[in-house]
Amino acid sequence: MRYWWVNHGKTYEFEVPGNFLWSPKTQADGSRSQNYDFMTEIQPGDFVFSHSDRKIRALGIASSSAYTSPKPEFLSKGSNWSETGWRVDVAYKELKVPFEPQLYLDEIKPLLPEKYSPMQASGKVQQAYLFELSKQLFGVLHAHS
Repeated sequence: MRYWWVNHGKTYEFEVPGNFLWSPKTQADGSRSQNYDFMTEIQPGDFVFSHSDRKIRALGIASSSAYTSPKPEFLSKGSNWSETGWRVDVAYKELKVPFEPQLYLDEIKPLLPEKYSPMQASGKVQQAYLFELSKQLFGVLHAHS
């Protein structure tokens, strides 16, 4: 079992109610991105924290591995993304009380990965899609959810 943090940004309103994650397979210029490649590492049973608008808003459990899928209808959002990408099915449950992880920076900071971290040491959230969390960091976040 592994633990993940997804930054939905513009797509929260589609992905969480639709119970999925979706990302392009590559950057707009065709280069690879580890944050998109992480999609292929998710397995059924993995936990996924959903972050949007400065708050962790939902917790999900993956119900599939990544598979090739057409880009969902995101209205005008994601217009620069390729038409095919990775999709992972996730059963989300929105938190009754979403929380700002920055409020718990003292607990979180020592547990942040050195590479591919969802947050900077300053507490600023990274502008990328998917990050792996340690079991310890997941536990701290889960305690506040």
